[in-house]
Amino acid sequence: MDQPRLHRHHRLLPGRYGGTRAPYPDDHPRHRRGAGPATIWATDRKTSVLDATLVNGTASHALDYDDVSGVMGGHPSAMLIPSMIALGESLNSTGRDLALAYVVGYETECRIARGVHFHHYDKGWHPTATIGIFGTVAAASRLLTLTVEQTAVALGLAASLACGLKASFGTMTKPLHVGHASRNGMFAAYMARGGFTANPGAFEHKQGFLDVFNGPGTYDTARMLKDWYAPLECEGAGEPTLKPYPCCGSTHASVNRAILLATRTTYAQTTSKPSMSCRIAAVCRTPTTPTLMARWRQSSAFNTVSRAP
Repeated sequence: MDQPRLHRHHRLLPGRYGGTRAPYPDDHPRHRRGAGPATIWATDRKTSVLDATLVNGTASHALDYDDVSGVMGGHPSAMLIPSMIALGESLNSTGRDLALAYVVGYETECRIARGVHFHHYDKGWHPTATIGIFGTVAAASRLLTLTVEQTAVALGLAASLACGLKASFGTMTKPLHVGHASRNGMFAAYMARGGFTANPGAFEHKQGFLDVFNGPGTYDTARMLKDWYAPLECEGAGEPTLKPYPCCGSTHASVNRAILLATRTTYAQTTSKPSMSCRIAAVCRTPTTPTLMARWRQSSAFNTVSRAP
């Protein structure tokens, strides 16, 4: 990768985790462990790389204010930056190291997604976690300078650690998917570096990731393997974007329309304030909890709509 493009990705990294710095309310459960080299963001506490990845990874998805990849059908940076920063702190990695690892991880996530979607998403998996874990492994393998054989083992181990069900969308478990899968991906890379074994063919095995998570005939390995880095997924091929609203990206078109109605429509004088409800079918197909609605009401989009004249 040439220097100007590398510098561009280095500059973009802070913006891609800007939605992470959410406060931890005192009534929420906290994860406390011993000291280590990695920072728990928005605090002065240090912990191990794995624990920081778990906590920061969960926080990165807690507000739903992350980046989006249309190809991945999820949030690639949430699975990359928390683990990369934690590992980078322990290795004294440079900005260049982190930028290259980010590109490798992003490419891995999107390339796998190209081969399994949209059946993978429709089946009920949370792709940010179930696909993103392999991006975490790839980025960590780059930073740890694993061999090709070690990286293959780490990916094979991660296939057994992948998890995340859409049934828990709308609950606190959804962002935990991200933190847990990020930690699992980092754990897989560490274990492979230490000589732990796993099946490097765990993707294509008849009882492996593709046939078990998707099912025979529902994936295309040729699409996964074709034309890596030509062009880069994170530079446009993967349909990368940043969220304007802290909610599922699939709802943003409806949010924009609601704001348009609220701000550009003249209402007749009435004694009661007009209201509008919108039902979004077949997007997330998951329940909405009071906690999620409370967060939505705090968002700028909701406030704009609710202030309709």
